[in-house]
Amino acid sequence: MKQVDVENNESSSLTNSVSCLSPSISVDSSEVNVFQQASPYLGYVSLLFVIIGWSIVYNNAKKLATRNETKALIDDTVKVINQLEDLTVTYWLAGRKSRIDTDEFILLTSAKIQTLSYKLKIVEQRDIDISCINFSKLATLMTLNCEDVDWRKTEDNRAQVQLFLEEVNSQVASIYAEFQHKYKPSIPARIGRAISQKK
Repeated sequence: MKQVDVENNESSSLTNSVSCLSPSISVDSSEVNVFQQASPYLGYVSLLFVIIGWSIVYNNAKKLATRNETKALIDDTVKVINQLEDLTVTYWLAGRKSRIDTDEFILLTSAKIQTLSYKLKIVEQRDIDISCINFSKLATLMTLNCEDVDWRKTEDNRAQVQLFLEEVNSQVASIYAEFQHKYKPSIPARIGRAISQKK
């Protein structure tokens, strides 16, 4: 009997010790009431967050699509400028036998510049400043004294072609700079260069 009493006393003392160590947990009824009152609106709040998230995704996708479309239009415009470049270089640097007729050269030049003007008007509708493209200067450098191409010195023809190419490169760089100004890249240029170098 004494042994049973000792065991009971040890068990009760152990229970008392555990109960002393265990913190008492009490729930405030006011907090429960607030949660119960707010619970019907949690679904609406979640739906609102979903709508806001999708609207942000949609707007970002729309901006990206507009940027890509504008970039494609500018690339298409630059292709016409490259065609003008090929036409001019071929005419001024070709030999007399392989050179196209002067009237044909002027006709092709005029047609290409009209195409360039049409494409640039579309680009301008995207709020891109196209004033950097100087049609008059391009046409002048392409066709100035073109009727005397066979009688001029080769050095003079090359010098005129060089001036034309410099002007073309300057104008192409300017139109792309206007695009970058309107649609700033998401990654800064320095970071982009660092990433490309690591690759």
